[in-house]
Amino acid sequence: KAEKVEAMYHLVYMISLEKVVEDVELEVASLYAERLGFKNSLVCELLNSIVTADSDGNAKGDVRQQVIDFLRLNEA
Repeated sequence: KAEKVEAMYHLVYMISLEKVVEDVELEVASLYAERLGFKNSLVCELLNSIVTADSDGNAKGDVRQQVIDFLRLNEA
């Protein structure tokens, strides 16, 4: 499961790098999340965490670990 969470994080992070997120990118990422066994809302949650990291005073790596910990807790 940790590898799946890592894969989703990296996918959403790559989408966010362009600073312009297209609907088709979110749709593909949501389908990928569902195929991996997650709710498609995971994509929006990850994107929000990544995009707001700087304004929240968190480093990108910290957000990544927070998201992974959050998902592990919610999978139980």
